[in-house]
Amino acid sequence: MKYLLACIVFFSIVAEARMFVGYDSFCGLPVIVERTSQSAVATIRSGQRVIIVDPSVMDNWRFSRVFVIAHECAHHILGHLSPSQQFQRQHMNATRRQEIEADCWAARTLANNGYIREIQRAVVQNASQGPIMQGPYPSGMERAEFIANCAGVNIAPSRQIPPPARLGTICQTNFGACSVQSAPVSTSCACFSPATGHVPGFIR
Repeated sequence: MKYLLACIVFFSIVAEARMFVGYDSFCGLPVIVERTSQSAVATIRSGQRVIIVDPSVMDNWRFSRVFVIAHECAHHILGHLSPSQQFQRQHMNATRRQEIEADCWAARTLANNGYIREIQRAVVQNASQGPIMQGPYPSGMERAEFIANCAGVNIAPSRQIPPPARLGTICQTNFGACSVQSAPVSTSCACFSPATGHVPGFIR
């Protein structure tokens, strides 16, 4: 099938193994399965652009492997590994913007090729992570919002996904940060999670 990994693996992979599993059809780059601190990463090794995928992603049937690989391909396609983009990521808080850009590129590409179920799986998986940001990364709920919106299809998890938040509208609390749907008149805001309830914060 078009836009599937050429040799995509649908079986369990030994956690410690480093395995070349084929070339990604989104951008024709080698895909290697090996341990990484993230689910997957776009990187450059010995001058070669590659995509690294953690074995946990290949073992977990709840993940959309197709979306994960398309997302990492997007980082290569969009130039996020260039020196200037890396500088922005490290010093100008560009991680959130780049991750949303990669999500949107992957969502549009999959939607254009009929992979609606893969988009739905990506939306549900991200939404299940809730509204709290993880460090500089967008929250799972925010990513779900943008994936559904960029795909241009009516997809939502069991709870309704609100309209996408404006980039840069972030509520910062002592427990982390979350996106807010619109900038309030004041600088006060609040984030919510099942563990902490509503936590007051400020717009940054």
